[in-house]
Order: sequence, then C-alpha cells, then structure tokens
Amino acid sequence: MTATTREGVFHFFALARELRDLIYEELVTATAPVKVTRTWSPKLRARAHKLPAANMLLLSPRFSAEYRSIVQKKTTLVVEDHFSDSARLQNIPIQLPRSVSGIRLILLEVYICPANALATCEGKETDCCTIGQDVALHMRWISDLLARLPQLTSLTINVHTPFRFGVAENRSALVKHVSAIATLPKLAAITMIVNDGVGHKDVNRWEYGCVEKEEIMKWERTTGEFRDVEA
Repeated sequence: MTATTREGVFHFFALARELRDLIYEELVTATAPVKVTRTWSPKLRARAHKLPAANMLLLSPRFSAEYRSIVQKKTTLVVEDHFSDSARLQNIPIQLPRSVSGIRLILLEVYICPANALATCEGKETDCCTIGQDVALHMRWISDLLARLPQLTSLTINVHTPFRFGVAENRSALVKHVSAIATLPKLAAITMIVNDGVGHKDVNRWEYGCVEKEEIMKWERTTGEFRDVEA
C-alpha cells in the first residue's frame, strides 16, 4: 500500500537537485569565532563566516548533507593580524583547529608600517625598510597558514596602513615590497587600504572595519598588476 499524500504538504525533495541547491544558497548561515594562534604572538583574531547554521543541520540527514555541501563552498575564514611591531621573533608556526582545516576561502586583514614608524621607504632593500620588514614577516606566517589548508581555492588579502604614501617615491616603494605578496599560492586579490583604524599604538584598539578608510590600490590575478583605485 502506498502512503497517502497529505493535502497541502510541500515535498521539498520532489524538486530537482538544481532547484534545491539554489534554495540552499539562500538559507541562513552562521558566523563563529575560530582560535588561530601563533606561538610568538597571540594577537590573531579569526572568525568563520557563512558556516552551516546549526538549526538547518537538524532538519533531516538528507537535507543536512545537501545543505552543508553547498554552504561549505562559501565558508570563509577571516583572520585579522594584530601583532606588535616589536614582536619580530623567529618562531612563526601557526596553530589551526582541525575544524577549519578543510576551508576553501580565506580573507586576511593585515597591516604594514605601524603608527610609530616612519612611512618613508625610498626604495630601500627589504631589510632596511619598515614596509619590507612587515611584508617579509607576513609572508612567513601566511605561508605557514596556507600550508595547513590543503583544500584552499581562493585567498584574498587586505593590506591596511595608517599612511597615505602621497609621495611618488614612497608609493613606488610600497608597490615594490607589497608585490612580494602576489607570489602566494591561490591568491585572487590584494587591496591596499588607508585605514585610521590601525593607527593606534595600542593594537587592541585596532579596527579593520573602520568606517573612515579608503582603498587606494588593488592587485588582481586577472591583471597581474597594481592599479590605483579611482575615488
């Protein structure tokens, strides 16, 4: 005997899988803190965005599996670096929880040239320039982080500074040193941002999401070069 279909009941799984996937993409997701640490500096703040929402995973095993498979493609780990300028130690390795080891998308919010350092660079070599030193240090810990994410498909980096680099020579040096970041694997884009929110000497007060910020340059994989952002 076949089961009687109740009047007014919508049979979700009667829809084509393509339609179900479109619905999954519009459903609620979650955001949660993630503990990402460095042995030499605890000042990393991380959150996972667009995680599968817990209440969606309780509906049914089939729904949960399909929903999770779609949402996890967009789950993004956002890491903010708040290291102190004085913390230039040699011990770089990152500690990453297993729960995010399969993540595919990464957004890094990093800074160069802290508020207590001069913004001048004048094209000097990496070890003589604050910009170059900061980029070199970022390259080390970011490379270690990426090595722990074997399923990574896309990396985006926002580079923040409290200085405008209005002098042409300094701007040229800025591009020269930050270009090293473009060699990182899976990199999709780099955006240079003037941000007063990272101008505090107290790094605990830094705010990467500060309203008073301005994108000044952008590098994209498709073009392979830095271009000024039009105001």
